[in-house]
Amino acid sequence: MSFAAGTALAGTGATLHDSSGTFLLYAGTYTLHGSKGIYAFRFRACDGKIQPLGLAAEAVNPSALALVPAGSGGGAHRLLATQETSKTSNGMDGAVLSYTIDPSSGSLQLIDKASSHGDGPCSLALDERGRYVFVANFWGGSAAVLPLLPDGRFGKASAIVRSKGHSTHPERQTGPHPHAFCTVPGDRFAILADLGIDRLLIYRFDADSGHITPAAPPFFQIEAGSGPRHLAFSHDGRILYVINEISCTISVLSVDRTTGGLTLLQTIATMDPGLKQPGDAAEICLHPNGRFLYASTRQTSTIRLFQVDGRSSVLTPVRDFSTAGQSPATFALDPSGRWLIAANQISNNLALFPIDPLTGILGKLHSNTPVQTPSSLVFSPCQSETNCT
Repeated sequence: MSFAAGTALAGTGATLHDSSGTFLLYAGTYTLHGSKGIYAFRFRACDGKIQPLGLAAEAVNPSALALVPAGSGGGAHRLLATQETSKTSNGMDGAVLSYTIDPSSGSLQLIDKASSHGDGPCSLALDERGRYVFVANFWGGSAAVLPLLPDGRFGKASAIVRSKGHSTHPERQTGPHPHAFCTVPGDRFAILADLGIDRLLIYRFDADSGHITPAAPPFFQIEAGSGPRHLAFSHDGRILYVINEISCTISVLSVDRTTGGLTLLQTIATMDPGLKQPGDAAEICLHPNGRFLYASTRQTSTIRLFQVDGRSSVLTPVRDFSTAGQSPATFALDPSGRWLIAANQISNNLALFPIDPLTGILGKLHSNTPVQTPSSLVFSPCQSETNCT
């Protein structure tokens, strides 16, 4: 489906990375159907070439990944992963993993493993200094903040919170299900999106101690039956975009930088409202230039492009794009902002598309790379540069 597209708006001043760079691309996976863990690729931004490097680290359900920025403690980039397991289903408690990255080969070496303090950890994020890890436990109804020490090991949790309540969906919302936990740019506040209770829980964050305390107000109530899943912030942290899994919508909210309070500006669909909506909206990503926002819906296997209004920050739908596969549980933009990679979980492939820098529109499928049940994508700078010819 296409929508009337307006003229691309002026950028926000965000600087894109060198479009000629070479990066390591890591894919986290679910390991129930043949996958063995985290897989590595070499990605060349100048021409979109993807070179498979094989299994980087064997792990159980490393479903979410996060890159630790260089200079955080040891100086080199590191990779974090969740072990999305539970004692009941897998016989293993939920955990977070820390790895060193070999920038030449892409291989990962395990440094440490720590409890996520709940079942089914499904998302990871770091504060801006890379000193604390925020993890949300979907099945455990809890979230935790873990110090990340200079040597890459985890310290004792500086905060553990547990949600309570339920919402209106008779199967999906009988209890709390935290799905994303991260700081607002500037690190004064942290927000926890709970799919099961339709709330965005707001906390004040102490970047020195890692402690969190409920803000005032302590939460924002999303419309009942929505199921808030993932978050994306504007570069200045004044706007929050929330993708709602069950209702297949995006909530656009303004952020009060003094109190952390949220105000709803817009609710807009990720798919044609005439289609059935079993609850499959998945990933959301703001382009580095701040002018375009992308959102995936698993049921339709599409990514919807939105234009971001330069003044109000509200969204205008532009066009839907097929992800050349089935069930795009996640997708990512490369650091240059020139490419979008859709991770199709059921069809087991990574589909690469070029991005028009003026309109945000995706071009024709550039390449298709097999990966079993991909669930998370992360880019890391690569020391082994490969020049375009």
